[in-house]
Amino acid sequence: MPILRGGKQPVRAITFNPKGKLLVGTKEGTLRLHNEYHTAENTTTTPSRQPRDVEYQGANKGDVTQVKFNPCCSHQFACITSKGCLRIFDTKQTTYTGGAPTTQLNVNDLYLKCFDWCPTGHRMAVVDSKNNITIYQIDGTHPTNIGEVTSSSKLTLKERVSFPVEITDLMWDRKGKTLYIASENGRIYYVREDEKIATYVSKVFNPMIDENIREPYILVGRSAITCLDISHDDKYLIVGSEDSAVSVFEIQDLICVHNFSDIGSLVTTVSVRLLQGKYLILFSTRNDEKKVTGIFLMNLNDGKMLFKTERDGISKAILHPSMNYIAFCQDSSPYDVIVEGF
Repeated sequence: MPILRGGKQPVRAITFNPKGKLLVGTKEGTLRLHNEYHTAENTTTTPSRQPRDVEYQGANKGDVTQVKFNPCCSHQFACITSKGCLRIFDTKQTTYTGGAPTTQLNVNDLYLKCFDWCPTGHRMAVVDSKNNITIYQIDGTHPTNIGEVTSSSKLTLKERVSFPVEITDLMWDRKGKTLYIASENGRIYYVREDEKIATYVSKVFNPMIDENIREPYILVGRSAITCLDISHDDKYLIVGSEDSAVSVFEIQDLICVHNFSDIGSLVTTVSVRLLQGKYLILFSTRNDEKKVTGIFLMNLNDGKMLFKTERDGISKAILHPSMNYIAFCQDSSPYDVIVEGF
């Protein structure tokens, strides 16, 4: 079981790029890109060579709270921090000794808790601790020699709106036409591409709204939604919640088609992948004491459990693009990321 040494600070965020490179964000803002995770230190064998990691310093911009790769470009990634900073890096413009961000801007001076990079590469949505949603327009993109599209380093503020409820996560659909906003009140709000968020908020939270208008949100349950993901073909919306349930919605009709409610613990992460016609769902859970955690991999097509493990205090888990590995962090070893095959 390979263990990636995260460095001198506890791990706060992890993600894979489409090529399987693992990016780790830590307390105090340092980022480490593991170019070949499978050559990392192993608990039973000595690797033939160390991974050529790239480290990016935090520059006193706060702890990393979330990291994501540009969905259009495997060598461009962004992170948000606890001090209100949004940073974008391009690995093609750095060396193995690290490098400076191509973009660094202060969204505000608040803790930034979640963000998403629109799949078209042209927009970003950022949410802070006071539930302000900030939308940035990325003014230009240019193609690369490997068939990808790199976003411009110029971000323009398009909209900033105070959302009336506690936001727990948000995500654009795979075409970038709808922004889904998960909340603490058990609802997912969705804003269409042709509508401003301010207009949407005024319409949805106005008590005089026309009762004949279709409710512009999805009622998942009574407890807080903790996480969500969308399949790459925009068919399914996967939702995890505090009431120990994973719900699957068909996006076209916004109806719940599956509800796995016998999990027994709060759901902390969900992700869905499409592989050869099969929809695979990965989710992780924590009990009330935050000690025992489960990681589950399920085939949505037939409901069969493909993988299940219990570990002490897992804080986050992600699925490798090959669907043959998972990476996760444990409270007992906060400086490390564990990669396990199944």
